[in-house]
Amino acid sequence: MVLAALPSETFPEELAEKTRAILGPDARLEVLQGGRLVAGLGLETTRGDEAVRAARAALMIATTIPDARIAVATGHAVAGRRGLAGEALDQAAIQLERAPSGGIRIGKATRPLLQGRFVVRIDDIGGVLLHEDIAASDRMRLLGVQTPTLGRDSEIELLLSTFRQVMEDASPRAVVVTGPTGVGKSRLRFETIRRLGKMYDALDVLMARGDPMQTRMGLSALGRALRARMGIRDGEPAALQAERVTRYVRQRSSSPQGAAAFLGEFAGVPFSDTSSEPLRAARDAPQLMTARILQVLESIIRHDAQLVPQVIVLEDLHLIDDTTREMVDWLLGCRDLRLVVFGFGRERSEEGVRDLWAKRSVTRIGLAPLPYTACERIAAMVLPDLDDRRRESILERAEGNVLFLEELLRNAADGHDDLPVSVQALIQARLDQLAPELRHVVRASSIFGRQFWTDGVSNLIGRHAEKDLQALAEAELVTLQETSRIDGQTEWVFPQNAVFETAYSSLLDRDRVALHRTASEWLLIVGEEDIGTIARHAEAGEDLARAAVLYNRASGQAYGNGQLEAALDFADAAIRCGTDATTRAQALFQRAQILSWLGRYEDQLEAAETAVSCADQGTDTWGEAHRLAASAMRELGRPSDAEARFAWTLDNPYLEKLSLAAQSKLHAERTRALADIGRAG
Repeated sequence: MVLAALPSETFPEELAEKTRAILGPDARLEVLQGGRLVAGLGLETTRGDEAVRAARAALMIATTIPDARIAVATGHAVAGRRGLAGEALDQAAIQLERAPSGGIRIGKATRPLLQGRFVVRIDDIGGVLLHEDIAASDRMRLLGVQTPTLGRDSEIELLLSTFRQVMEDASPRAVVVTGPTGVGKSRLRFETIRRLGKMYDALDVLMARGDPMQTRMGLSALGRALRARMGIRDGEPAALQAERVTRYVRQRSSSPQGAAAFLGEFAGVPFSDTSSEPLRAARDAPQLMTARILQVLESIIRHDAQLVPQVIVLEDLHLIDDTTREMVDWLLGCRDLRLVVFGFGRERSEEGVRDLWAKRSVTRIGLAPLPYTACERIAAMVLPDLDDRRRESILERAEGNVLFLEELLRNAADGHDDLPVSVQALIQARLDQLAPELRHVVRASSIFGRQFWTDGVSNLIGRHAEKDLQALAEAELVTLQETSRIDGQTEWVFPQNAVFETAYSSLLDRDRVALHRTASEWLLIVGEEDIGTIARHAEAGEDLARAAVLYNRASGQAYGNGQLEAALDFADAAIRCGTDATTRAQALFQRAQILSWLGRYEDQLEAAETAVSCADQGTDTWGEAHRLAASAMRELGRPSDAEARFAWTLDNPYLEKLSLAAQSKLHAERTRALADIGRAG
């Protein structure tokens, strides 16, 4: 049963439709007088997931109507002529009386039904529902059999013991697990979180994933994870996204002043800076923005850690962006903070992964192949009738690689006697054996990366793809996600990077170009928040003019939230793709501006001078490029040259065409140059 008290007496029809979709066709939803809403599930028959659906509906309502009070309860209920009634409704009413504005309470009977799926702060009469635990939604299945995690007891115990140490001494720690593709990192992560969920009544897991298509993003992996935590979906109205950020911060009384605006900046939800001087100043100073974001992020995690144990999981660590790594490094350096970080990634020789967080308390695990006996037990569970000779051949060929073992077992289940030499060859063979229409769908899906959406794939192939995706899910090539980061879209994921990589590499070049171009157009329409992602699709689709414009926007987005290296990459990409002088001038100006903060003054001067040559005289880009060229000269110890450039620009007849802000910056910089040569005043 879901009972809600709304701040107004109406329930928006659009929200009602979304709520009904989450509750399912067997639910009864009633909007009562006085701003009350009640929904009953399992009134006639039960599917076993009523509590999960009720909790998701409650979160949907709470994140859309920030001042709503909501309760979820379980018990006997009936649907009569006068509406819903019974024990469940009575229990929900009791919880609703205790629910604060913007809060969700659950009854004692509901609590165990949500364990391991949602984060709940427990109290004497029930608990407060905080959010869904995305990290707990993965399920490990092989040929329809849910297989256990075997042969990893020592590694799991090391992860668990690290967690226990943090709970005892409140010193943040990290465990980095590395290993080759398919050795079982995701399964180890899943089993560790599952066991922690059983050990502790409440566990707060923030899961961030690296993107196989890119390591530089306008939105960091941690920022994207926080968007999901706050219930924000790409494509939602900007005002609604801002409301959800504000509600999330408001629930944490210890957050610093203006925290919502800076958290929004990090999560891709920009707030207006009209009445916020600190936000305005930070947007002009990336290092200040980074400091403010770190302050807010630490305060939020510190607040939550006092209530619920905190875990950050970084999946595909080798693909995680620099911003996320730097934010985690800061958190690991904090004192008196009960935070554990688990990172899982491929083996890489680059120092960026091997020496990650070298100054922090980090345990490193190189994941060895799965023991032969564990592989033998998995094979016996999945294919108990397989003859001994065939089983031994499969086990020997797999060499302890779990993904290879799984693919070999699938190959045997399909009646094939061959033993391909690599997991990639096996996956390619599986793709080749698909019906042509399914093969077309799985290849098109890979265009988006590891995550993709039904409507997006349908748009790429020119027909509806839902039934084909369901068939691919039955073949265990793709997995349906329970939530989507894009509003109103059904999301899928490739369960293994190797499947995605094999599907993508099998595309013909001409098909890949056309599909990327179409993907960029679709992502723009549905409201993808990461402009850098759309720009990369446009570039891969050889739509260079659009790519350059989007890369310029992505550079500004990354610069605004303090991601200087990502902003520089995007600016360089805009220069690379720019087909007209105006776009190139903007990108070169952006590059010069970023380089000034990185202290690379020779490169700043070169970029600024080139921007001047591309920009139209009298535009702000032209004036700002002259300013950055002169400021680079000053930093390089050439104050006289800097003063001469400022004087020429300020005496130029085109000066009056510049905005007042651009003129003010030129005058301010000139004052500094005069001071350097002792002629100020």
